[in-house]
Amino acid sequence: MIRISISGKIVLSILIALFCIRGSAQSPPVNPYVSNRNNKTFVPDYSISKDDLLSDIDMYIEKIDKVHPDPYRLISKNDFISEINKIKSKIQLLSNDNLNIFDCYYYLQRIAVLIKDGHTKIYNPRNWDKLISSFFPLNIKILEGRAFINQNFGDNKIPLKVEILSINKINVKDIFTEMLKYCEGTLHEYKLARLEEELRYYLHTFYKFKSPWKLEYVFNGKKKKVLIEGINHKLLVEKNRKNRWFSQSSIKNGNEEIPIFKLPHLGYRKKDFKPVIDKFFKNNFDKKKIVFDLRGCPGGNGLRTYDVVDHLLDLPYSISKKFMYRVSKALKDYIKYYIQDYLFARKKPISQWRNILYKSGIWNDEYDEMYKIVLNSGLNTFARVQNISHIPDKKTPKYKGNIFILVDHRSFSAAVVFASVFKHYKLAKIVGRETGGRIDFFSDTISIELPNSKLISKIPTALMTLQGDKAERGIIPDRIVRYTINDFLNENDPDIETIKNVKK
Repeated sequence: MIRISISGKIVLSILIALFCIRGSAQSPPVNPYVSNRNNKTFVPDYSISKDDLLSDIDMYIEKIDKVHPDPYRLISKNDFISEINKIKSKIQLLSNDNLNIFDCYYYLQRIAVLIKDGHTKIYNPRNWDKLISSFFPLNIKILEGRAFINQNFGDNKIPLKVEILSINKINVKDIFTEMLKYCEGTLHEYKLARLEEELRYYLHTFYKFKSPWKLEYVFNGKKKKVLIEGINHKLLVEKNRKNRWFSQSSIKNGNEEIPIFKLPHLGYRKKDFKPVIDKFFKNNFDKKKIVFDLRGCPGGNGLRTYDVVDHLLDLPYSISKKFMYRVSKALKDYIKYYIQDYLFARKKPISQWRNILYKSGIWNDEYDEMYKIVLNSGLNTFARVQNISHIPDKKTPKYKGNIFILVDHRSFSAAVVFASVFKHYKLAKIVGRETGGRIDFFSDTISIELPNSKLISKIPTALMTLQGDKAERGIIPDRIVRYTINDFLNENDPDIETIKNVKK
């Protein structure tokens, strides 16, 4: 018999305990369809064969067919396949057997754009900026088909707000015409907004322009030419950083103060957003006018609409006419992954996700119920997940003043959900320009990495029809306000001026 001393027993007990703790430690959940999600060292400096790209195209089309709720709403399947065959033929006729990853991106993104829904797209190659040593230093604003310098991050002599005529001797209008072929979306004005956002990427990867750039522009009615140098990535990120968090401000109209709640995004959790909104209404309960600014808001979580509207309505209401998921294996896999990832981050047992979801909920909002319905539905069916109505808390004091919602062609996805509820229930005056997102649109995207190119495709899984009469259009403002070149040049805000002039 082997005898173990008391001290030995203590050491052994500690080792067993450590082993048990280590053995019970959770591994993070693995994204089912995207590899190296957080790999910051990945550099897209590779090529693939034509055959591999053609294989990725076939897989991408297959995934669209299996996951997308209605890919052939705005293009017939025959026309879609015809365009695909043209793209394939063009690839097959290339003299080079290999294509760099950026050329692959443009072929695949051209396919995504054919769907015309704004949520179907190919992401830019991950970490593409690691291949660029000097970046184009200008941001542009497109107005009335013309390009103006909106921001200048470089140390050069070109003035702000001047009109750019050409870049490296290519007319900017020709650049726009070419690049709009790769901008996802349905409505033209929204596609222009995407072009503004992606111009730098296009110049570096499609045109392969390098620093310095030759610009021709108009200043004080005279054409001028200048050579501008690029800037490094660190400076670009620092200067181009945008505030993605909500903020509050106000404007004066005589003796009247008008509070403004700016929503540059709607991707907030209820626990972060609702307390701030509650306080905003409490602090401004006696104000005659309140403004919610959704200009430039690309979307996020449409459920945040409830947190605002509950301060206005006593009776039940709905944020949409129809909301349903197309149930696919990929969608179910992703829902499981979302849940496990959420639990892992909070150090809860991810192996018990089903019990946690079904017994107590994960997020404590409507997504708990929606995901249950999807997980219980058969493959290739449509799961209707919309609650008939949302019941507001009657104890919440109801604001009785005038509300204004500012929108423009960059307001998309959840921002359109938000604005549509206010317009349908006559809770606010919508001011500005038609939203870039439609009343009838696709949402709740998942990402699928293509095996050869390693490019990531984004495919919507849900169909939502909002409250409204023209499903094929965006939200049309009650007061349409034109934003002109003169407004841009003189830094006027005609939307705010419109609100000031409303008497009631």
